[in-house]
Amino acid sequence: VPEGGIVRWEWFPRYGELPGIQPGDEIIQSWDVAFKTGDQNDFSVCSTWLMKADGRHFLIAVDRFRLLFPDLVRKVVELAVRDAANCVVIEACGPGSMLCDALVDQDTGDLPELSEYEPEADKITRVAAISALIERGQVFLPKDAPWLEDLRRELLQFPRGRHDDQVDSVSQYLNWAEYHRRHRPGIIGWI
Repeated sequence: VPEGGIVRWEWFPRYGELPGIQPGDEIIQSWDVAFKTGDQNDFSVCSTWLMKADGRHFLIAVDRFRLLFPDLVRKVVELAVRDAANCVVIEACGPGSMLCDALVDQDTGDLPELSEYEPEADKITRVAAISALIERGQVFLPKDAPWLEDLRRELLQFPRGRHDDQVDSVSQYLNWAEYHRRHRPGIIGWI
């Protein structure tokens, strides 16, 4: 895979063991949502992050699915519980808004705070906006994970690759986290 024009793979430092969670740290999940299940359709992607209070971001997991809407609602809750997420971030438009509404309607107390995030620009601009954060070495990837090669391929092919769902989930989280750090210190889960 040739290097992409927006982000470079060598900008991501690697971690062997996830650092411990300290006061002020949060587990955040970022969902890029799709509702169709065919092989040619996009995936729904959940990236799970450890957001450290010192401004570092550790990618813990990337989960990809092609699910019908009722199954997707259940999967969001399942992964939030699995990873003890403090907040779930979902794009506040189209399918994401419908998903947030369904989650609120069906909440049985298992779901953490929901944050509907409204992106302020197109996909390329959103990735460009977080590229300096990545280049500064503040976004850490595991040394090894079963999903790592797929993520690498998609990041480096962006914006010309077949899929961009993982890139969307990653850039949504990082943009949300930077906004959160600048404008809402100490407050998570606003809608």
